[in-house]
Amino acid sequence: YGRRMVISMAMDITIIQQAQAALQQAHDQLEFKVKQRTVQLAQANQKLKQELSERKKAQQALRLSKGRLHTIVNSTTDGILIVDQKGIVRFTNPAAAKLLNKQTEELIGYELGLPMVVGDTAELAIVDHGNKIGIREMSVAEAQWEGKSVFVVSLRDTTERKEAEIALREREESLRAIFEQAAVGLILGKAYGELIQVNQRFSQLTGYSESELLYLNFWEMTHPDYRKAEQEYVSQLLSGKLSTYSFQKPFLCKDGTLRWVNNAVSVVRDWRRGPKYFIAVVEDIHKRKQIEAELKWAREEKEKEIRRQLQKQAETAKSVDRVVDKIRESLDVQTIFSTATYEARCLLNTDRVVVYHFNPDWTGNFVAESVADDKFSLFEAQKQDIELKKNISKCRLKDLKNNTGITLSTDTYLQKTKGGELIKKESFVVADIYQMEFSDCYINVLEKSQTRAYIIVPVFHDNQLWGMLAAYQQNEPRHWENWEVKAMIRLGNQLGIALRQANYVREIKDKSKQIIEAVQAKTKMKQAKEAADTANKAKSDFLAHMSHELRTPLNAILGFSQILSNDLDIKPKHQEHLGIISRSGKHLLELINDILEMSKIEAGRISLNEQSFDLYLLLKSIEEMFQLKASAKALQINFNRSPEIPQYIKTDEKKLCQILMNLLSNAIKFTQKGSVSLRIKNAPQAKNQNSIIFEVEDTGPGISPEEKDILFEPFAQTEIGNNSHEGTGLGLSISQKFVQLMGGNLNFTSQVGKGTTFTFDIKIKLADPSEVQIQKPTHQVIGLAPNQPVYRILVVEDVWASRILLVGLLKSIGFEVREATNGQEAVKIWQDWNPHLIWMDMRMPVMNGYEATKKIKAHLKGQTTSIIALTASSFEEERTAILAAGCDDFMRKPFETNELLEKIVQHLGVCYVYEDTNKPPLGKIDASVEKIDHPRLNINSMSAEWLAQLHQAAMELDDEQILQLIQQIPAENASLANNLRDLTQKFRFDTILLLSNPDQEKSPDS
Repeated sequence: YGRRMVISMAMDITIIQQAQAALQQAHDQLEFKVKQRTVQLAQANQKLKQELSERKKAQQALRLSKGRLHTIVNSTTDGILIVDQKGIVRFTNPAAAKLLNKQTEELIGYELGLPMVVGDTAELAIVDHGNKIGIREMSVAEAQWEGKSVFVVSLRDTTERKEAEIALREREESLRAIFEQAAVGLILGKAYGELIQVNQRFSQLTGYSESELLYLNFWEMTHPDYRKAEQEYVSQLLSGKLSTYSFQKPFLCKDGTLRWVNNAVSVVRDWRRGPKYFIAVVEDIHKRKQIEAELKWAREEKEKEIRRQLQKQAETAKSVDRVVDKIRESLDVQTIFSTATYEARCLLNTDRVVVYHFNPDWTGNFVAESVADDKFSLFEAQKQDIELKKNISKCRLKDLKNNTGITLSTDTYLQKTKGGELIKKESFVVADIYQMEFSDCYINVLEKSQTRAYIIVPVFHDNQLWGMLAAYQQNEPRHWENWEVKAMIRLGNQLGIALRQANYVREIKDKSKQIIEAVQAKTKMKQAKEAADTANKAKSDFLAHMSHELRTPLNAILGFSQILSNDLDIKPKHQEHLGIISRSGKHLLELINDILEMSKIEAGRISLNEQSFDLYLLLKSIEEMFQLKASAKALQINFNRSPEIPQYIKTDEKKLCQILMNLLSNAIKFTQKGSVSLRIKNAPQAKNQNSIIFEVEDTGPGISPEEKDILFEPFAQTEIGNNSHEGTGLGLSISQKFVQLMGGNLNFTSQVGKGTTFTFDIKIKLADPSEVQIQKPTHQVIGLAPNQPVYRILVVEDVWASRILLVGLLKSIGFEVREATNGQEAVKIWQDWNPHLIWMDMRMPVMNGYEATKKIKAHLKGQTTSIIALTASSFEEERTAILAAGCDDFMRKPFETNELLEKIVQHLGVCYVYEDTNKPPLGKIDASVEKIDHPRLNINSMSAEWLAQLHQAAMELDDEQILQLIQQIPAENASLANNLRDLTQKFRFDTILLLSNPDQEKSPDS
């Protein structure tokens, strides 16, 4: 038992120990698990903290995202609606409310419904009170919103886009219609020739349908001979060297024919400037090409015909020369006639050629004849048939045709008319006598002579109708060639020469004893002529020198008196003295002019200077001029003009004016009471001529019979004229010479104590009103108008007084002026300074004005410089020489200030300011000043086509074409027409070229 107790206790201790060990082990395990759990809890806690941090960040990001989304939704121009499943609007942004034309509050809860299928897009028209205000594009999508399934409706304003699309469609339709309906072919194609689109007209041109053309290549349709040339154009187009090109070529049509077209091609490029496609405009020029080819052929044929005619004329001329040479081989008249008739018959290959001679009573005889072997002889027939001879002389020639085709009519016999129309050197050409309106008498004569066609030409001996040369074709009509008529005319002229030569031979034989005396007389006459020529030359040189020497100081006297008279600071008394100086100078100038004019007449150096003018205006100005003189003597002055007198005529206006002023001045001077009358009426009209008669009648003392013979002698005066102590006695002599020069005569009738009537007539031509240059009223210039270029003027004058006068005058107006004393200085200043205008004296030392002008005008730059000649010469031929040297205009000394300033206006287009702006001035400044036309200023009013034609005509020196173009200028631009006509008459084609050049500068410096 004890043992069992011990054993039992031992067993208990063991169990306890085991239990304690197990307990310790459990404790250790629990502690380990606690520590492990603690670590896990710490890790979980850390993770939880991290998750809480991330959640806070996510919530913050969500708030930011919601804010941004809210901003985007509220600021976008697209409308956004949230609609629930029942179609009720739960959310809207401002853009949606605006697009739907409603307030935001109105839309929330608004039953919108679901107008379309989810995922589709539709257009919605917004209407306000029946008016459409816009188009909206709407789309619907499903979405989740606040945990519910909703629909998101998007709205966008497409009004402008829709309008643009509509406009684009309309434009495309319009362009498509234009493309299809265009009158020319249109092609869209690629660079390598593929056709993209063609229009109906192009299909018509080629014969292919549109679908066929789209399978063809552009180059396949181009004729092979033209492909390489057009490909070169295409290469330049692709490289950008050309923006477009135009090329004429033949197209290969479907039916195998060629059709000429003008192909205008341009390229359309993409945004990278690369070629996208070509556009070609194809114009049908086939008919034009055919016409050009036909014209070329016709021109070539015409040239061939002309060459044939020229060759024929040359051959004919040689044949006629041969006949003339044979005629000249003899001085025997009968041999000459026989040779002429035979050679003429052979040359013309006609049946008969005769020479007919008129007797002094205008009857006649055949004096020579050449007739074909099988034809009878008129020469022999006239000897046997006296009646035939009479009929040939007496039967009238009615309605014959001359070689110009003009009908010649006469109702009288050759004998009565002393040769009829032949006396007028007319030639008669008849192809068939039965086609002419001849009298039965004359037809009977022609039938008796078996004549069916003929040529008759007159034969003149010393300007008297001697007879006629006639060629006859018998039994059949004949068309006479022009060369045949000319050959007969030349042979007729040669017969006249031969008659004259034969007559000379007879005269030489009859007057052989007088040969020595004639030779001696001729020698004396030659010596006398040489002496007279030498004297006339010396006289002309003296007159030219005296004209220069007298006019030059007068120019200074009158010029400075004009300048001083315009000075308002000069006292009235001195103004009166200046008026005396001016009047005396002008009187002295008139005396000098009369003496020089008479000297020119005696030297044979006077000429007619015809120009178009207003006769009514001239008569009115003369009447106003003499009205004051007549009133001062209490005389009545009457101007009576027939209504038939033309207003615009062409003759020498200055000479007519001088004649009338001389006659009226004498009439008023010598008439103490009564009246002075001028009557103008038409003269009986001669053929193709117009004449006017002028009569100046006074109630003066008359002219005694013994003084009538000396009335027209130079320096001769009647007793009354001598007592008046006025005049030089040259007025009537000069007037008579002027009247004769103008194709008339000056006569007079007079009764002592009752008065005198001078009558003269002049020949005139009718003028076109557009040819008449309108005279502008003159007013004192006080300066240049503003807003103009600075005009440079060069004064070239060797005489100090004349030079300082002109320089001072021009500077006072406001021009920039330089001066030169001779032509050499002038050329140097012109080269350095380039003046717009040069006043050029023509007589100067070192280098005269002629040579200086030629040097300046020889340069292209000089063509734009206007040169106006200043000369004291009174000879008209010097004007011709001055203009031939290259001067643009001409002015004599002494000159009037207004005349000088107006010349500047004509050549530079200058505008002036005048002392009294309320009166019509010379030039024009804005609305108050009238501007004188100048071609350089108003030629641009003409069309570009007209300018091109004018330029081409000037290039070809074709004055007739230029004059035809001038006729196209409107009447309101008459000054341009006058200026261009003047340039043409002076053969200034170089100036016309510059004026008509489209690239020519228009400024004064150009």
